[in-house]
Amino acid sequence: MTVLRSRWQRFWLEWTLATLLGQGAGLVLFGLMVLLLTQFFRPPLWVLGLLLGFSRGLGVGIGQGVALGSQILATTERAVAWVGATSLGWAAAAGASLWLVQQTGNAWLGVGVAGAILGLAQWLVLRQFASRVTVWLWMATWVTAFGLGQLAEQILGNLPENVWAVVALLLVRGVLNGAVTGNNLAWMLQNASEEADPPAPTPGT
Repeated sequence: MTVLRSRWQRFWLEWTLATLLGQGAGLVLFGLMVLLLTQFFRPPLWVLGLLLGFSRGLGVGIGQGVALGSQILATTERAVAWVGATSLGWAAAAGASLWLVQQTGNAWLGVGVAGAILGLAQWLVLRQFASRVTVWLWMATWVTAFGLGQLAEQILGNLPENVWAVVALLLVRGVLNGAVTGNNLAWMLQNASEEADPPAPTPGT
């Protein structure tokens, strides 16, 4: 039991770091794409939103795929599917969230829809190797993660506007996204592992 806990605690830490670093890499990729596109035309806001979501999703998908590892994803096809689902799911989530915020002015509504879309996209792959992860639970997990990030933005929004405040916000949101989703996923995978490998009977029983 102690070994199992240690294994999944390590997985949670790796997942959290992978999500944080993946979002950072995605933002760098987004910046490079914007620099390239602006050499030819001025992209509309909705295009920038989709590109931002896709680039962040690509970075996070690759990072989380590494954290899941070959023992969980099992096949190259699943790994590719995970990266694709996270990239396209995050792009769709960003696009839908941006549109809703523009239409309603309600950032929390955008956060809820974005979390639900990304959760659904990832669940389509998760269900292949983690049957205990229900679609509603995983969608709620991402809604919670994005919601905490939005709350952090409102709190940190009171800080003076400078590059360090922006970096701090990105770090906090990245850590929250990884920590919340990683905690729930580790718990579900650990329970599934314990059920698949019940403890050996003690001598004399």
